[in-house]
Amino acid sequence: MEQVAGIAALANICDQGGVCACEDTIFALLEGDTMCLDVICLLLFHTPFIGPEEEIEAVERDFDRTPETSLTPDQDSNSYCFFMEAGPLLLLSEMSNWHFSSALFASIRRTQFYPQIVQRLARIIAREGMKPPTRDGKRLGKLCRRIISPLVGREVLSAEVEQLLRSRPVSERVAASLLEKSSSLNTVEVIGSLMPCLLDGTD
Repeated sequence: MEQVAGIAALANICDQGGVCACEDTIFALLEGDTMCLDVICLLLFHTPFIGPEEEIEAVERDFDRTPETSLTPDQDSNSYCFFMEAGPLLLLSEMSNWHFSSALFASIRRTQFYPQIVQRLARIIAREGMKPPTRDGKRLGKLCRRIISPLVGREVLSAEVEQLLRSRPVSERVAASLLEKSSSLNTVEVIGSLMPCLLDGTD
């Protein structure tokens, strides 16, 4: 839980401090111990259960049996959504606005956890596009759509697709495809093949 609180505090500094705080944070993550970036990545995709205590026993086994290199189950509690939107997603979203963010995202692409991070972002984006959207999709989808383009790079998502992703949720058809295929470790290529579906505006 100390790691959870630390990332939330770092995200708040970036949110409140503007360009200087964000760029200082980017430099610290790039020049410091790689473990710091690994912790952010792990909490993003291998998130522990965050929810009411009375529900822990029912889901504990599913979370405990999930290998550290795999996604923990989807969550949509208010507590989980609050942590993600005030923690790792806010942190990456804020830093994506400023200079040198491309170096940070390139560094994330080199980590062993990069495919799993893309998987998590893709699942939340897909859950936003469901009819009706899940709570986590509704609250976190916009942040994930904002992050995923600079994270995967223009080689995967064009500027036109990035603009569409920033403006609206994916269609229900694209959402269903993402959920079906997001467990693949080749998620970056899956997204690259699915996102052009946004351009024709069809469902």
